Parts: sequence; structure tokens; C-alpha cells
Amino acid sequence: MNYKKGQSLIEVLIAMGIFTLTVSAIIFLIIDSYIIHRLSRELTLASFLAEEGMEAARSIRDNSWSNLILGEHGLAVSGNEWIFQGNEEDISHYLNNGKRKIIITDIDSDRKKIISQISWKFNEIRTEEVEMITYLTNWLVSAIGDWSDPFQEASLDLAGNNDGLKIQIQGDYAYFIRNDGTPDFIIVDIVDSASPVIRGTLNLIGSPTNIAVSGDYAYISNTDNRQELQIIDIANPDLPFLTGYYNAAGSANANGVYVNETTVYLVRDNSAEREFLIIDVSKPAEPILIGSLDLEATAYEVSITNNYAYIASGHNSQELQVINIIDPRNPILVGWLDLPGNSDALTITGFSNRIIIGQGNYVRLVDVTEPTKPDLRASFDGGGIINDLSLGNFNKYLFIATSRNNREFQVIDISNSFFPPYPAPVLIGFFDINGSNPLRGVAYDENRDRAFVVGNSNNEEFVIIAPR
Repeated sequence: MNYKKGQSLIEVLIAMGIFTLTVSAIIFLIIDSYIIHRLSRELTLASFLAEEGMEAARSIRDNSWSNLILGEHGLAVSGNEWIFQGNEEDISHYLNNGKRKIIITDIDSDRKKIISQISWKFNEIRTEEVEMITYLTNWLVSAIGDWSDPFQEASLDLAGNNDGLKIQIQGDYAYFIRNDGTPDFIIVDIVDSASPVIRGTLNLIGSPTNIAVSGDYAYISNTDNRQELQIIDIANPDLPFLTGYYNAAGSANANGVYVNETTVYLVRDNSAEREFLIIDVSKPAEPILIGSLDLEATAYEVSITNNYAYIASGHNSQELQVINIIDPRNPILVGWLDLPGNSDALTITGFSNRIIIGQGNYVRLVDVTEPTKPDLRASFDGGGIINDLSLGNFNKYLFIATSRNNREFQVIDISNSFFPPYPAPVLIGFFDINGSNPLRGVAYDENRDRAFVVGNSNNEEFVIIAPR
């Protein structure tokens, strides 16, 4: 009898121990999940603030090169313009004990290194920091060629007849995709722009639709129902490999992708599922959905600036959609613009408070000083479908990939179009790609003063265009 009582007591103690361990584990998981999501949210916000600091430094440079004084600076707004003020800026209203600092050092007389640094206290014992680095040039003395008469400097012919779709430049390499085919992801060495060399290739599941590149990774939007986002390790340009992917709900095709630090923004075809996705890629092999939004229309491309996502949309009354993403877990549609006509907006880019959209045959220039009230400033008729856009010449020129025969590649001057009386952009020059082959993608590289384009030509899927 006493033995049975002892046995019951032991069973109770074991049960209590198991219960305590289980509860502790659940509490630990809840706390750990909260910490991970909070850190992800704060890192995303810090990245936005660092990017804003970069845009502010560029704006200050554009006002006068002499404004870029060496040292550490805070930021302030005076007369609707960014200025440097103090040694750092208090951003505690965004992040706990947050500080923003712009650090300027010399490269040479006409180039400076700019670091936009964000620091904050995550908790009492942990400090976090995000930095972005760029190099600014004195555009008044920078050499840019004569784009009134561009010429084809070089090209590449890839195996098969699949079209080149989109292209990005980073450092000494061009990264581009084709609409399926073998291969459909290609890395090109452009150290010598007159003699480009293919370095690495990859065959992807599904059909790639768009590309973004940052650091050691390329991010691909795709039509595959299991891999709408594909993440490719490009650290070794000779041996790229798929390191991770994200399977979005439903079967809608992904059309556009944008990356900012460790956050990817993906847009998709209209469906019963949400078309706008925010994905944490801090662990490239294990991307995690942070937030999403139903746009009620097909979204083709996305561009991010100043805590807002700008969507090129197929919505007939909202060809431009504006999303507040300051809380990535809860993105909110806060504005839109009904552009003339019913053509879909297919491509988008932007800088500071300016957004540029390709809608049908037209380039649309939109002021988003008030993101909730975007304002159309000027338009340019490209004479053919505007498939892709790339800014250059310190955001004064726009390089365009179109479907127009004899003028597939165009360069326009947009420097005056955002200012009263808002004149239409001026055509600087154009180039006729061999045959009647639309261009699909364009990327301008200011370091080489070259435009890299991809398109439908079976003999020249990749072309480098240079100024005189």
C-alpha cells in the first residue's frame, strides 16, 4: 500500500515536471518568435531610414558639391530641402534611442564615399546597427558621353531562341534572365565592355520574369507555382546556384521583385491570393513572409523609396498604387493615381520623391512629394510599348527599352520635367537594334557610361550600347 502511494507521488512529480518543461518551452518559443519578428521589423525600418539618408546626401550633393563636407553629420529639412545639421540626428521616434549619421570621406577631388549609418538600442544589452555605403561624384565635372548618337559596342548570342527579359548591373558583372530556355540565368563579365564574357549560367525551374541583385544574391520572380521567388547565390560568378526559394500561396505568377537589404518585395498576377508580398531573406535558404496586401489587380513591378512601395499596376483606375510599408507586417494602400487611358503600367523606377512609370507607349513622370496624392507632371510618347526603364546621368537621363521598330532603345532628358511648367521629356538619342526585335530590359551603368540591354533578337539577346 505504501509503495502504491509512493508510486503515485512520483507520477505526480513527473507529470508536473513535464508540464513545467512544456509550458517553459512554449513560453520560450513565443518570446523567441516575438524577438525575431521585432528584430526583422526594426531592421527593415532601419534600412529604410538608411536609404533615406543616402537620398538626402544625393540631394545635398545636387544642390552644391561643396555641401559635402568631410566628417559626420546629422540631417534636417530646411525650406523643403535636406541639409546637414549637427554631428548626428535623433530618430528615437522611429527606433529606441535611434541615431542617424551621414559619414563623408574623400576618395579624390571629385568623388566621395558616403556612409548612411543607423544605430539603436534593441534592448538594454543589445545595440543594432545598419549601414549603407555609396560613392558620389561631382556631376558638374563628370564625363558623360554624347548619347545623341549611341552605337552598339558589343553583343552576345546565347544558345536557343529564348528572349532576354530583364537585366541588372552590379560591380563588374551583368546579371540577366531569359523567358525559360537553357540557360535562363546568365552572369556576364563586363570589365571590358567591348568584349563581354559569359562567366556563369543556371537553369531554373519555371520561367523567370524579373530580377533584383544585392550583394552575394540575385532574387528572381518566377512563374513556377512552388518557387515564385528564387534566391541565387552569386558569390562565385562562375558557379551560381539556387540557395533558397519562397512558395507563395496560390498559383499566381510572380512578375516583379525589389530587394532592400534583407527584405524582398514581390508582386504577382491578380488572383484570390494577395498580390503584394514582403519577405524576410535574412536567411536566404529559409525566406519568411512578413506581410502582404491584396491589390485587387495584377501588379507588374515594384519600386521602393522613402518608406513607400510604388506599384506598376494593371488596375484601370489605379495604374500607380502607393503602399505605406513602414510597418512591414501591415502594409497599407494609402494612395493611387489613375493615369490617362486604359493601358497597364508595366514597369517603374524612381528616386527621392519622383516616380517614373512605363504605361503602354508612354513614360509618365509622377511627383510623390505627398505619397497619398501622387501628381502626374509630364509624359513622353515612346512610340512603342515601354518595357523597362533605367535612370542615369545623376537621374537626369532615362534609358528606355521599347518595342518600337527602329527605335527600340531611347534616351530622354527628364531633368526639367519635374519643375514648372513641367515640359515633356526631350528625346536625346536612340538606337535601332538589328531586326524587328523589341527590347525587354535595360540597365545603365554610370561607372562605365554604358547601357546594357536584353531583348528578343535570337542572335543578340544581350547588347552593350555606348555613347559617342
